[in-house]
Amino acid sequence: MKVNEEKIDDFLLDRMSKTDRQAFEQELEKDGELASRLKVQEEVMGGLALVGKEQFKARLQRIKKETFAESNTQEVAKTGRPAWFWWLVGVMVVSLALLFFWMLNKGGGEDPNVIYADMFEVYDVPLVQRDTDDQQFIQQLSTYYKDGAYGEFIEGFTDRSREFGDHPELQLSLGISYLQTNQALEAAAVLTQLEESNYPAYHDHARWYRILAALQQGDVQKAKELLPPLLDNKEADHHIEAKELARRL
Repeated sequence: MKVNEEKIDDFLLDRMSKTDRQAFEQELEKDGELASRLKVQEEVMGGLALVGKEQFKARLQRIKKETFAESNTQEVAKTGRPAWFWWLVGVMVVSLALLFFWMLNKGGGEDPNVIYADMFEVYDVPLVQRDTDDQQFIQQLSTYYKDGAYGEFIEGFTDRSREFGDHPELQLSLGISYLQTNQALEAAAVLTQLEESNYPAYHDHARWYRILAALQQGDVQKAKELLPPLLDNKEADHHIEAKELARRL
């Protein structure tokens, strides 16, 4: 009986040679009682292993509690505050630092589209016909613009753009019409051309709406880069609006 128990232990603990193991497995197939005893012994060992793991976990938890309690006691003795208090202070300091950094990079935290909606106004451009033959056409475009039919204005201008490419009033109106139809890239292209034209009276207007085009695209950095000429010159058109925008950015 003792021999069989030793064999069972050796089998379960993998202490048998390959030949002995094969021989024992053949014996198990023939001896039902031996097989039953093997099963019982296997369950006993499994239970002991489980108990051992649970005891180990319990010991770890106990050590953690004792260590944390000791740490807290030391901290209280040194500073009058438990360790968890200083951990919480550290988390708050880091959080505030991250918030401050985020606000610096976000330009005050305002959504550029919100700023755009607040700052944008349609400029009342006086469309002047320079040739009596174009009176009807210019008048039609002026009606489109004043009525807020910006899509029709763009379409009408595009049909005859070659004839009016050097017309600053139409260029400014076209840039604003593009903004009103959410075509910021097209607006920026037209307004840049106008700002570089030989019509200085429209340069500030073109710069201001270029800034708004950048905001419509969500490009705060570009808007900031475009602001200085309007900020530095107190006589510039849109100087007051530029100061307000700079404050919000």
